[in-house]
Amino acid sequence: MLRVASGVILSAGFIVFLFSSDANWFFLMMGLCAFVCIIELGSMMKVGKFPFSTYTCAILACIMLLAIYYGEESYGIAMAGLSVAIVWTIAVLFSEHDAAPMAINTLFGLFYITFPLAALALIRSLEEGQWMVLIIVTANAFSDSFAYYTGRIFGKHKLAPKISPGKTVEGFAGGVVGAFFGSISVSYIFVPELNILHAIAAGGIAGVAGPMGDLAESATKRKMGVKDSGKIIPGHGGVLDRIDSLMFTAVFFYAYLVLVVL
Repeated sequence: MLRVASGVILSAGFIVFLFSSDANWFFLMMGLCAFVCIIELGSMMKVGKFPFSTYTCAILACIMLLAIYYGEESYGIAMAGLSVAIVWTIAVLFSEHDAAPMAINTLFGLFYITFPLAALALIRSLEEGQWMVLIIVTANAFSDSFAYYTGRIFGKHKLAPKISPGKTVEGFAGGVVGAFFGSISVSYIFVPELNILHAIAAGGIAGVAGPMGDLAESATKRKMGVKDSGKIIPGHGGVLDRIDSLMFTAVFFYAYLVLVVL
């Protein structure tokens, strides 16, 4: 009951914020999410005894988000390159641990979290961007729900037993169907003027990339020996637990928009 209640409140609050604020405020929210997710990842790394420079990662993430969102394309590329050099320099000169694991883990956290959330903010900044964000969020939510119930009823074949024993191939297939249903429904009901191909693409991406994002975080948590990334959301765990699948969906959908549409 707590999980359902907090999920409803969180979803309603997100939708109100999405449509009542402009793209700049949404970008600021993505920046806050990135900061919190990096703190959560740093805590997991600490539990797993993996070297990780939490605050270096968080500071660079904020700068990189600003460069990607407000700067030209070259700014983001330049900041990504600088981040690699800065992290390695700090690891070599100041780390109490072996420099290589410290640098590699920190860069993993930086790119894993920053690029997908930057992609989500960039989607919101587009014309009709708020509806595109709503479509991929809905597709993800429907994918999760359909996958859960399809897996419980029909699930027999394990999808990734070493990472998440509860996930099944049948549940994955049900999730793909749910993602298409969610994305196309939102587009048809609320944004009929939007090209339906975008909704179909969003459904396909959410149905496939979303579960991979969830599995990626599950693999990280399993390696670290933790159940949840945090406790900030009652019944759901941490922020990273809540948006892991959306992160992969967002970055793939933004790539679709850039490479195919824009």
